[in-house]
Amino acid sequence: MQILAGVGAPATGDYNSIATFSVGGAGSSTIDITSIPSTYKHIQIRGIIKASTGSQLNFKLNSDATANYARHGAMGDGAITNIWSVANGSYFMTFPFTGLPTGANIFASVVIDILDYASTSKYKTVRIMSGQDSNGSGEVDLASGLWFNTAAVTSVNVFLPTGNFVQYSTLSVYGING
Repeated sequence: MQILAGVGAPATGDYNSIATFSVGGAGSSTIDITSIPSTYKHIQIRGIIKASTGSQLNFKLNSDATANYARHGAMGDGAITNIWSVANGSYFMTFPFTGLPTGANIFASVVIDILDYASTSKYKTVRIMSGQDSNGSGEVDLASGLWFNTAAVTSVNVFLPTGNFVQYSTLSVYGING
């Protein structure tokens, strides 16, 4: 298969690895992504994650825990669909219905795009795609949101409201060139 430049795929060098965070054997309830350089147009966080309890995945920008987040999304699990929204939340979230997988050798995947993260003249838009399959049950989520703050994003705090990320949970951060 031939991919034409500019059609369907990013050019070589458009994504640059910034950092990777992996959870060790003891587990952790938070993964703090800090010291994000301001040299890219957008950032993307990709992960495979698993939790000790069936918890949703939450994250906030620059440790801001005030009611500065609006979010909405859709979820499907093969049998039902749910649509949800929150107008004045204190964080972003995904896996709101079935939670992260807890079964042996089952991890969820997540991709988080933070658009124009370094801009100081506009609010930040976030897109989230996530999903997990627990051997016949699970969910797929599509969500987006807005952080009502014009500060440049310098850190992302990923956390669970209950339980811990288990060993081998990994988040990788990429800078996307403009």
